[in-house]
Amino acid sequence: MKNSLLNKPAFRYIFEIVVIVFSVTLSFYIQKVLLDREKIELKNIGLMGVIDDLRRDQAIFNQTIGSLRFRNRKLDTIFEPNYVIKPSTINGVRGYFGYIPQDRNFNSMVSTGAVEYIKNKELFNLIHTYYTTHSILLNDMAGQDEKNYNLITDHLNDKYYVKATRMNKYTNGKNPLFLKKDSFYVYDYNIESLRGMKMDKKLLSILGSQRIAARNYLNATKKALAVNKELKELIDSELKE
Repeated sequence: MKNSLLNKPAFRYIFEIVVIVFSVTLSFYIQKVLLDREKIELKNIGLMGVIDDLRRDQAIFNQTIGSLRFRNRKLDTIFEPNYVIKPSTINGVRGYFGYIPQDRNFNSMVSTGAVEYIKNKELFNLIHTYYTTHSILLNDMAGQDEKNYNLITDHLNDKYYVKATRMNKYTNGKNPLFLKKDSFYVYDYNIESLRGMKMDKKLLSILGSQRIAARNYLNATKKALAVNKELKELIDSELKE
């Protein structure tokens, strides 16, 4: 028994090394498991925050679509051959709608690495597409929309006399971005100015550009709204797993 393998120093040395390696490996494994659980929890919290952001985006998209559809109707009317421009029409085309992405929670998921723990690859790819491609496109189109508004406003201010400004009041309980009751001013042009606008090639050229840009902006927003809905459904499925 004294000369058995268990009593040899070399064996005890090897055995101690194995124990140490096993303990270290187990420790790293436990740390990884705990870290994975923490990241998964952060992922779920982040996705719940993203759903809130998507709901805010949805409200903004619906308002953007309503605004662009209204403006496109006014623009289409101006280009009808026999239509005589009215103050309400020219006021209707003077507008733009900005875009502010609601991406705080997604950016937080990226910075913490929690986004990498999304299991559904379709969700992983779509959420990145939504907050990069669609967001960049909408931001670019909103900028073009504002640029066209400034061009129209500058040209009208330089060339046409505003007879007066009238205050209009409105009531809209469905718009989440504005008060239920509020008021705004509109421009009131004289007959001579309105007739001149119909023959103004530069103004019609600017309005034509706005017409095209506003339609593209509308289509991009409708697509983003559809992706928004799909994202919410995928996130709901991910959170239930």
